Amino acid sequence: IGIFLGAIAGYFGGTLDQVIMRVVDVFLAFPPILLALLLVAVIGSSVFSVTVALGLIYWTAYARVIRSSILALK
Repeated sequence: IGIFLGAIAGYFGGTLDQVIMRVVDVFLAFPPILLALLLVAVIGSSVFSVTVALGLIYWTAYARVIRSSILALK
């Protein structure tokens, strides 16, 4: 998720970049472990749901790193 959205934000820029980065900011505004616990409570408690929840929460760092790398290359 993070690699894909970061690449799109960095390559296209403009309004799309602003929207994606604001979504990243919203995700970063909340404690990630609490969001992961909330997702596990909604999805159900299993190893798979914990893995999915952590993947859906920790994509923000990858999005920022990939976006900055693409902007540097651009």
